[in-house]
Amino acid sequence: MAVAWLRNTHEAWNADELLQRILIREINEASELTMTIESVLPKLFMRCEARKTPIKLVVIDSIAAVFRADFSNNKMEMLSRSKILYSLSSVMKALCHKFKCPFVITNQVSTWNGCTIPALGFMWTTCLNTRIFLTRNEDTRTLKVHFCPHLPDCSVDYIVTELGVCSCKLMCSSMF
Repeated sequence: MAVAWLRNTHEAWNADELLQRILIREINEASELTMTIESVLPKLFMRCEARKTPIKLVVIDSIAAVFRADFSNNKMEMLSRSKILYSLSSVMKALCHKFKCPFVITNQVSTWNGCTIPALGFMWTTCLNTRIFLTRNEDTRTLKVHFCPHLPDCSVDYIVTELGVCSCKLMCSSMF
């Protein structure tokens, strides 16, 4: 999980300054993730707010990896996992609203019988405000807004070069 916060100014930053503004915490167990989200993050948000350096983004990379390692696929463990995920999503939403800080959470997917299935199951999809699907082929990558209550279904192809991310043509299925 990475917690990043950046200043609200448009001043130039060098790479070292940016890297000093990023906190990375490796988490390997569901209980540690729960403690971090329910206890550590709220305190960190408060401390940063008090210092006038608010957190601007929280990234949880590969939330499924933690839960796949700690829970099997039997019904009781899946129920327990679902309860924890619902609770964590509730806390993250509360922190997001209170501190005006978005959470970006990555989840793997798998393919079964030609269908793409989220690693944490369809239950996890009900916990989200916005779902963005990222794919890539040899030359380009695609970002697709898969679900968002205030945006139309859109996608954009892009490439990643030495200079950064360059978008191709934006495609929307419908406008507001």
